[in-house]
Amino acid sequence: METIEFENARYPIKNIFLPNYGEVTLSTSLLNIKIMNDNGSYSSEEARLIDESILFYVEQNEIHYSENKLIKLINQTI
Repeated sequence: METIEFENARYPIKNIFLPNYGEVTLSTSLLNIKIMNDNGSYSSEEARLIDESILFYVEQNEIHYSENKLIKLINQTI
């Protein structure tokens, strides 16, 4: 599985194809927590750029779901 590095830690990412969006990148909610500060803004410019490249954040165990299962999960949430 591919990863992205932020503040000396690696977080999993997964690319999937969503019919209405094309190819998109997913990551875990742990990364989402790390890129935000306590007042809800980005912790850095790098954090903002990372967030803009990721469409959706899932739980740690969900990142390993099949593409079809992830598509269903995202469609239920969006």
